[in-house]
Amino acid sequence: MNTKISTYICFLISALFCASATLLGPMLSSIAQEFTLTLSTAGILFASNSLGFVTFILPGSFLADRFGKKIIMLLSLVGLTIALLLIPISKNFVLTASIIFFSGGFGGILQSLTNILITDLNTENPQYYMSLSQAFCAIGAFVT
Repeated sequence: MNTKISTYICFLISALFCASATLLGPMLSSIAQEFTLTLSTAGILFASNSLGFVTFILPGSFLADRFGKKIIMLLSLVGLTIALLLIPISKNFVLTASIIFFSGGFGGILQSLTNILITDLNTENPQYYMSLSQAFCAIGAFVT
């Protein structure tokens, strides 16, 4: 696949990840209401998401070095998609928090590997393309 297409796919992944991560905020009051929780208790979901993000980055990087960035990115994209599809059908708060942990984890792998792949693909001006990637992330967050 050529560099330009791969770079644009990375931008799209970055935008979609940031869109999915930002959705948690607007959904929080509905989740609290669904499980009859206070908003502050439901806020644990943010910690769960962030904990997953941080926890998965190192193992994800190790796996990417061993098996290749693109395959680990693809598996993480599938994992994130499955996690996002499971959230609405979760029947209890602990399960929801666990799913969001995995969502954050797969998202962390995607975000870190996307950034690495962008700099690998665009060796002539990596700072420009990294900045563009972050702009796409912001667009994804804004759209939600």
